[in-house]
Order: sequence, then structure tokens, then C-alpha cells
Amino acid sequence: MIIRTLSSLGVLLRVNWTTLRYVVATLVSIQRKRLTREAADQILCDWSRDLLALLKVRFRIKNPFGVELTPGHPWVVMSNHRSYYDIPLLFMAFPHGLRMVAKAELFKLPIWKLGLEAGEFIKVDRKNPAGAAASIKEAMARMESGIAVMIFPEGTRARGGEMLPLKKGGFMMAQQAGASIVPVGIRGTGVVMPADTLQFHWNQEVELHIGRPVDASCYSSRQRADLMNEVETQLRELAGELPAAAA
Repeated sequence: MIIRTLSSLGVLLRVNWTTLRYVVATLVSIQRKRLTREAADQILCDWSRDLLALLKVRFRIKNPFGVELTPGHPWVVMSNHRSYYDIPLLFMAFPHGLRMVAKAELFKLPIWKLGLEAGEFIKVDRKNPAGAAASIKEAMARMESGIAVMIFPEGTRARGGEMLPLKKGGFMMAQQAGASIVPVGIRGTGVVMPADTLQFHWNQEVELHIGRPVDASCYSSRQRADLMNEVETQLRELAGELPAAAA
């Protein structure tokens, strides 16, 4: 037990050091006025690749519908959430123009705040209704500029064997923006780094399944529950919680 704990602490230090290196690289690019959107994309991809390689995670990305987040159209990527390792996996699956809705607490540390804001991440304060409305407005502005917005609609990592109920905020935003929602089901990351622990497991196989986009503009505000049900069903199928529907 002691050896495993020390090993996990060592990995945690390496994860933090890796992340810090890329934060510093981002700040340097900001200082030199070289942080373009494309440069930020590359930093996120390199950071994600390094984190996955650190634990020798073997991953497969399955995209049977050939989904591409093409510029000029608003996109909202919605994924199930089991582990912090979902994040680098999503950036590997969508390497261009994807930015996450991140909790407000991450923006309180000055060094993180500068990097997140310059990288066009979107702050959300779940405890403040006015702040949540401002986050939706900011996310819509990002989409208009060509950014695809990444959301974990459960609101937090699931601790049990099944997804948590979905929150409606991301669906409201997608409807207002006339966006297409891309459901994504991730399998296996909860073993790599389980929620609420500092335990890491090496040499795990994980999968990311990209589903069929759902056009939120086809649903009125009164049909929001139908939209949520459609996306939730896909998420559960993609995450392996439900058998896949027959083609």
C-alpha cells in the first residue's frame, strides 16, 4: 500500500509538472504575442499526448459518422465524465478549435487565469445564476468566432457505474446558438484515474466513441426534454451503458 501510494504521488507530481510546463509555454507565447488559436490548439494537443503517454494509456477513437467540427457552424461537444483523463482524450479526438467550459475555481489562480483566458476557455460559476447566464453568452460568442464548445452535461464526474442526470444549461445554450450537439461516450478513463482519488493505473485501454450529431435548432424550447433524452440515450449507448440501437 505504501509503495502504491508513493508511486501515485510520483505520477501526480509528474502530471502537475507536465501541466505547469505547458502553462509556462502559454504565458511565454502571450508575452511574445504569438498565442494564436492554432498555437493554442498545438499546446493543448501536445499536453494531452504527454499526459496520456505518461501512464502509457492506449486509446482508440471511433468516429463511424465521420464527424468533423467544421468552421462556420456552431458545435457543442457533450461527453460523459468519469475522470480528469477524459479531458486530454477529448483534445486528442478534436485537435482543432475545441475549448472547454471550465469551473470558475480554476480562474482564481493568477497563473491559470491568464492561460485559460488567453486560450479562450469559458468560465462557468455554477453557484451564481447570473454568472451562468454570462457563461452561456460567452460560449455563444466563442462559437460565432469558430470555437467548438466542450461540455460535461452531468456537471461533475460520475462516481458510480452509471451516468448522472444531465443538466439543462448546455442544451439551452445549444438551442439558442442553433448548434449541433456531438455526443461522445468515453470508456475506461475511470480506471486510469478514478474520481476522488489520487490513484493512477498504467497501461490501460480506453475508447472514445463519437456519435451522430443532433441539431438542437430542430427542437423548440418546449421540446428541450426531448432533445435531452435524445442526447442522453446516445451518450449511454456510446459509453457502453446501453446496447447500441440497431442501424
